[in-house]
Amino acid sequence: FFSSTMSTDPEAAPNEGDVVKGHGHGDGHGHTQDNSEAGKHMNRHSFQDLVKRFEDPERLTTWKETENIQQAFPELKGKVVADVGCGSGYFSFWLADMGAKVIALDVDDRFIDFVKGRISKLATFDPNSPATTIDVRQTTSECLNLEEASVDMCLLINLYHHLSDRVEYFRKVKTQLKPGGCVIAIDFTKDGPNGPPAHLRLTPEEVKQEFEAAGLCVGLTLDLPCQWLIRGDAHGAQ
Repeated sequence: FFSSTMSTDPEAAPNEGDVVKGHGHGDGHGHTQDNSEAGKHMNRHSFQDLVKRFEDPERLTTWKETENIQQAFPELKGKVVADVGCGSGYFSFWLADMGAKVIALDVDDRFIDFVKGRISKLATFDPNSPATTIDVRQTTSECLNLEEASVDMCLLINLYHHLSDRVEYFRKVKTQLKPGGCVIAIDFTKDGPNGPPAHLRLTPEEVKQEFEAAGLCVGLTLDLPCQWLIRGDAHGAQ
């Protein structure tokens, strides 16, 4: 899914092994306003380097080659999807192309400006591009800049390990989901060859416990190459 044999992992140290590609998306995910250990680890890289890594086209190739991955996702067309930690907007634009109404969220104003600039350029060439509908917002690491019952899905890729009080965070997220909405989190496995330091990573069991403590029902768990995917459903929300 979000991995490749050619590493452009934004969280891997240079020359660390060229194994897994990280996600741009995962950025609420560190950035200049994230003073956590995970954020400092990621920000060893320059902004330009992060953008280059996040924009590697192989990331969608591996997505499409991973069998049954899309069973985790609801029908995207017409759905409101929050791309939490959007980074360079790589997956925000893909989600928009799939027909979703995308809210691109990040804590880093550099990425906010980058995504807005990219949308502006696309609008110049194609005013009808789905990308022009993307709503870009700055958020915080404590809570999302979303209204109650306003989104169908929150997608967090390589972001989970950046969050501190995760149970409280997802309690708030649950109130922002529409009835029947869901959270999909994807992050690095504990024993994978890359990503943040191992002590910052979480096991699927730990994530499931935190989702359940936040009031989310674990609906699906998938083992991905060097990563895990867990979906938390909010039946009835609130």
